[in-house]
Amino acid sequence: MFGLFRNKQKKIELPYRTDVHCHLLPGVDHGAQTIEDSLALISREMDMGISRIFFTSHVTSTTFENTPETLTAAFEKLKAAVADAGIDLEMHCSAEYRLDEYWMKQRDANQLLPLPNNHLLLENSFQQELMMIDDLMFDIQLKGFLPVMAHPERYHYYGYRHDRYRTLHNAGVKFQVNLLSLSGYFGTGAMASAEWLINNGFCDFLGSDMHNMEHADAIEEYLRSKDWRKTSKKLDGCLLNDVMPITKWLNMVVACALATACATASAQRADDGSLYRHQVELGGMAVSRAWLVDFAYHYKINKHIGVGGSVGVWGNLISKEGAQGNGWVMRYKTNNPGNVFLRPSVSVFSPMLLCTGGIEWKLYAEPGVILQVPYGRAFVYTYDAQGAILAEREVTSSRGKWVMPDCRLGVTMQADNVDISFGYYVSTLDVYSEYRSMTFNGEHFGSTLPKHELQQGAFVSLSYNF
Repeated sequence: MFGLFRNKQKKIELPYRTDVHCHLLPGVDHGAQTIEDSLALISREMDMGISRIFFTSHVTSTTFENTPETLTAAFEKLKAAVADAGIDLEMHCSAEYRLDEYWMKQRDANQLLPLPNNHLLLENSFQQELMMIDDLMFDIQLKGFLPVMAHPERYHYYGYRHDRYRTLHNAGVKFQVNLLSLSGYFGTGAMASAEWLINNGFCDFLGSDMHNMEHADAIEEYLRSKDWRKTSKKLDGCLLNDVMPITKWLNMVVACALATACATASAQRADDGSLYRHQVELGGMAVSRAWLVDFAYHYKINKHIGVGGSVGVWGNLISKEGAQGNGWVMRYKTNNPGNVFLRPSVSVFSPMLLCTGGIEWKLYAEPGVILQVPYGRAFVYTYDAQGAILAEREVTSSRGKWVMPDCRLGVTMQADNVDISFGYYVSTLDVYSEYRSMTFNGEHFGSTLPKHELQQGAFVSLSYNF
């Protein structure tokens, strides 16, 4: 009878589509034991809105000494079973690595299964903080990996030493908080630490850490609670769960562009001696929430491809949309260092389509990547009931995005050594990136700022070739 009523309850969905931490691979740790277990738990995840799962099985000394081979074998079996069941799910194989001697051996043998962009999901000791963990995290980053600490709220020795959270996070360690911890499943201590991490802007990822149906039930019950509704507002715009596909797409674009450049370099015309090899450009872009201006240089490999980049600055077009709360309002600072960017790019020109009055018309594309310092500053003004300003305070943040792919698509008019290009511009630029994690009086800016949307608009540029 209770099951009938539960089925009629309102559907719940997480505010993201990617679970970065779960134990659903069959028979490799103390999570799912059979294919049937895995399929049932995957179904529960998808009921919560998940459509992309990273299977992060335990890799620990003695108990679960998994290798890429053992995990991949289980993953392929599960992948086939998911396909046979007609389940539409994006699946990836990774691991949760306990920081012990076995992990050291796996790392030294280059036998790791990281998350995208070399993020490593790492589990600390539950007994006491590892000696020299700061040096270890630094060494991991020197080797090209980005450490993500799994469920930091569950390490009781940090519960009364919040300064360690700050130190590790400021040193580049990202934190993945468990939904189970927020539900109270691991006790009030873990729940309080999880809430502290979120309230202070230190939660980068949420994960289910789901092992079994009991975990699924606990998470579902929590997601129906008022506590979750309050917490989810604080996380709006702060989580990185779904950000990883953008960077993966970026890697593919860059790789394809470089491959194309190398492949066509040998196809230059015999009269390339007359080709203008250098191009300097002044460009401007306008999208729904921002304007951008940059100065670029490209080296022409041949008449169709150039490689280079630009330096530029962007500004917010809708400054009145600052965050606001109970008795305060935020306004942007105009001289934010995060508004300055570098933009490596590849310029691609089609063969001439039309020639009128000595002007050659060509199609033009320029995929690029905006790289900016993830640092922002804002003013917070407090005011009384009559609206009179009481005080002013500066708030800063260094937790914004620093990699944002974009692309220009249009036409180019070429007349001798001068080009004019114009057309469509699309960008993943988030003008509120640095502000979403800011807080004032315990209130998160991200809960009142507009959601991140793909920015679309137009561009125009003037180039000189020599």
